[in-house]
Amino acid sequence: MEDAHAASADAWEQICSESFVPLRVGRISEGFRGSVTRVPVTPGVTVSEVRSGASQVLRTARLTRSTPSEDYLFVVHLGGVGFVEQDSRRALLPIRGGILYDSSRPYTLSFPETDIRELVLQVPRSLLGHGDRESRERCGHAISADIPALRVLGAMMTEILRVPEEAASEHASGPAWKPAPDPSVGWAMGELLSSVLDTAFRPPAHGPQALGRTATLRVIQAHITEHLADPELTPATLAARHSVSLRHLHALFAGTGTTPAAHIRQERLRLAHRQLSRPSNRHLTIAAIARRSGFTDLTTFTRAFRRAYDRTPSEHRAATPPTAGTASMATTSGSRSPK
Repeated sequence: MEDAHAASADAWEQICSESFVPLRVGRISEGFRGSVTRVPVTPGVTVSEVRSGASQVLRTARLTRSTPSEDYLFVVHLGGVGFVEQDSRRALLPIRGGILYDSSRPYTLSFPETDIRELVLQVPRSLLGHGDRESRERCGHAISADIPALRVLGAMMTEILRVPEEAASEHASGPAWKPAPDPSVGWAMGELLSSVLDTAFRPPAHGPQALGRTATLRVIQAHITEHLADPELTPATLAARHSVSLRHLHALFAGTGTTPAAHIRQERLRLAHRQLSRPSNRHLTIAAIARRSGFTDLTTFTRAFRRAYDRTPSEHRAATPPTAGTASMATTSGSRSPK
């Protein structure tokens, strides 16, 4: 995770250029403060959080010629007033909505007010298989926050930014911690972004199934990850939330060798395992961690945890050193994958 701060136009220009693509800063507000927190996901794919005061940032025609790039930048806008201009279009950024712009062509980002906060996903345009025509059709248009895949993508970006921060704090007394690149995460984010854009510009004719089985499954899996603590998360509520039948939901998960209920249970156990392994959670009771992981009954939780890890939650906590970082389920001594 990379974290950079600026208090001047020159410093902000340098940080933005190093974090994304070469840019120019046109103006900033008096007393300006800006920061970029950046997490590489896979080579060519990064997630960033941008916070800043009022400013104007430009990718000029000269820069597109001197420093060519074929990256997409997709913004989930979380706070403040902002505008994006590209291809003779000027769009107001909707709160929790999104917008796409292409670094191969000039664009301008204008933020007339302070307290700007955005999440930025940077991916190679080739990851989505887009040519120039699709890029020009889809860039510079505000995308509604009502699109389910956009909400899931925003939650995934938030989680990617949060996990390294937690891990780094737990490893504060040891060597610097860096997240391991995970190609599957970069691929999944590309699938989600494709779903967002397809929904925004080519609405599916027959509901979520028209997004494709793989994309639909990824959206549902991401929703599960985001809502594990909700005791009402069940196959039935999942099917209703994503407008698919229970039969179709089971067919989607059958391709991965599991069922919706088993996947929910497995992910809840993984979450509980991580929570129990964190020294910062020592003050929490086993029952509290069970509730945080979506289990409403302590006995059921204890039995499931023991089946998965060959020891009870209390035994696992007792075996975890007070200064240990988050343990990996796959490498925990005496553990096996939840069934």
